[in-house]
Amino acid sequence: MVATNFAERQQRARGRLRLLRLQFVFLTLVGLIPFTIILALVLGVATGGVGFLLLMEPFIDIALGQASSGIVLRCTVSLGISTSAMLLFVYLRRRSFRRAGERFARNGQAIKVSRRPDDPWRQLRNVVDEMALVYGIPAPSLYLLPQSELINALSIGHSPADAALMVTRGAVERLKRAELQALVAHEFSHILNGDMAFGIRVCAWISAFNLCPSAGLFILRMPWHDRFKSRPWDKKIGATIGWALYGIPIGTGLTLIGLPHFFAARFLQSGLGRERERLADASALGATRDAAAIKGALLKTAVYGSTFPDAPQDFVDSAHMFFAAVDVRRWLSSHPPIEERLRAVDAGFRDDEIAEFREREGVRELRERRLETAAIASREQQAHARHPFAALIFGTASLPTKPADPLRWRTFRTPTLPPLDEIDSAPRSALLALLFDGPDRVLELQLAMIEETLGADTRASAQRLSGLVATLSVEQRMPLLDRVLPSLREIDAKEARVLQELLSRLALVDLEVEVFEFALMRMVGAFLGDLHAPRALHGNRTLAASANELRVLFSVLAGRGSTEARSARGAYEAGLSRLLPTTRPEYVSLGSWVNKLDHALRVLDTLQPMAKQALVEAMFTTVRHDQCLTVEESELVRAISASLHFPVPPFSELLAL
Repeated sequence: MVATNFAERQQRARGRLRLLRLQFVFLTLVGLIPFTIILALVLGVATGGVGFLLLMEPFIDIALGQASSGIVLRCTVSLGISTSAMLLFVYLRRRSFRRAGERFARNGQAIKVSRRPDDPWRQLRNVVDEMALVYGIPAPSLYLLPQSELINALSIGHSPADAALMVTRGAVERLKRAELQALVAHEFSHILNGDMAFGIRVCAWISAFNLCPSAGLFILRMPWHDRFKSRPWDKKIGATIGWALYGIPIGTGLTLIGLPHFFAARFLQSGLGRERERLADASALGATRDAAAIKGALLKTAVYGSTFPDAPQDFVDSAHMFFAAVDVRRWLSSHPPIEERLRAVDAGFRDDEIAEFREREGVRELRERRLETAAIASREQQAHARHPFAALIFGTASLPTKPADPLRWRTFRTPTLPPLDEIDSAPRSALLALLFDGPDRVLELQLAMIEETLGADTRASAQRLSGLVATLSVEQRMPLLDRVLPSLREIDAKEARVLQELLSRLALVDLEVEVFEFALMRMVGAFLGDLHAPRALHGNRTLAASANELRVLFSVLAGRGSTEARSARGAYEAGLSRLLPTTRPEYVSLGSWVNKLDHALRVLDTLQPMAKQALVEAMFTTVRHDQCLTVEESELVRAISASLHFPVPPFSELLAL
């Protein structure tokens, strides 16, 4: 199961990271000592001290316990300045990682993968869309890194809303489809469990720690730089003398001063990366249930390599966020050894399997990949011919022969669908059209609101798509919402506020909010909030402190799943008793539930990860109480999941519990 043990593994990983953070803080303070000493010496000169002995006098006095108040003040000011400078640099560095996907794609010369049918990397797009549907989150922006030999991938961003996934060309060309799914599932784990936001904070600290040693090494290597070599001989001699007199001492000093922070950065990156990679491998195994595919991806990574010859500095600073190591260092590496990861997936793995696998690879692997590509293309044509909506959700994914889940199967069987190119060309208009429901008078009011807010062109586009969207069955609305949500990454914060206000007005035009309308507004609100105001995905609130909010949530969920009060009360008790086994509030039938549930979800979003997992499992206990999953229940579960920032497994798995 995708979510089984998800929060438990995350909680254990957080526990092990506490010691790492304490050690990191210690190394940070040790690294600030040289900066403090230098600043104190500079302040000593500025206040009248002359000569080395006079400069060292304050520290001699401190060592002898004879420090005056002026000396203590000078050292305190120096420590404050050095600490403030570092924190300011970290803050600016974190701000520079806004829209990190675009930045990393630009630095890595990556190509953006679209949903166009003629895109040559459509298979990768389909795999990512499949994983997004499995995990119940919007598909991340997708980029292809140009390295044709390497097998690696990177997920970057602050939250699922602004997540970007980058995969090397070598991974797409060399991995089989199941292996590519395993690699993508591994990166989706980083997106879901908060690794990206934490990883970006770590990137900012690593950049700050590497600043001095990097500057020192740059100065020491100056005579070997191309610009230095291209100078005329007369200028080169003078520059060499200046470098020997000033560059060597300054470069050596900066390098030595930054050594404690350099080791702190390596230590932090190594500890964080190794722990998170183990968690991501386990999550990928739970999502794909295919240990052979994960093993195959790791074996090919070991054979073909994952390290970038000339990695951009951003890639080096974010090495802990890649699928595999980006450099060749073994000491304090950002990832566990491939052999260790293989043993975790396959307990019977032998070290000589890598050599054996290397010998088997070559022409046979290329031939099999081409045959598989042809088979996938054939299945795609059959899927379009029989079930067009399967292509909207799964792309080239093969369809089940028997319905494992009635709700999901009905989604695939609907034959009448809007053209994908029209939906993809105007996704925002399609989003607005999803709220069109009612008599012509209501529709005219909604169109007038759109024209007033976004202009006549958007009104015409939404009106044109309204007929197409109206052909969808109720089960198809949520998959279409998942498809258009990623397009909102292109709008800024002001446009996001305008869009949210417009969606609220469109939903309330008939003075009644349906479940899907509520789900749409919650999912769009959570997406845009994470995009423009990223924050921690989880908090420290307990279930016991959230009894009133749980009462509202389970009352609404149980009430929407049953028309009879007795059955609804039974579903309510079945779910809430798993969270509050001893004492719990009574079931209440809520007539006006929208605002109350909205407030409850804001509070419950601050729960601990383990509490959120228990809440998700309890919700499915309520849902399956009557052995029937309604569309409204599925829409509510998706809205609650998005609001809680917690992954929901496929319904078929949790309904089988």
